[in-house]
Amino acid sequence: MIEPLRQVIEQIEQLDPLAQEEVADLLHYKLSELEKRSKRQEALERLYDQWEAGLPEQLAALERREHGRIYYSTEEFLAALDEIYSER
Repeated sequence: MIEPLRQVIEQIEQLDPLAQEEVADLLHYKLSELEKRSKRQEALERLYDQWEAGLPEQLAALERREHGRIYYSTEEFLAALDEIYSER
């Protein structure tokens, strides 16, 4: 990994100053994108861990039949929402 990086640095050093600046800007942008991607990946992993941790309890609640009402159509669901809002 170090040797290819060293070769890239040598190639960049051979460029004119304007081209060097453009390459540096591009590298900064790419590193920023990698950091964002890394943060997104970490957030997804945390969400997955939370979901996985809560799964046994959710499955147990389903076995105990402790789940909410099941809607069999969009119309039925929207009618239930109307009921909730009309009570308020």
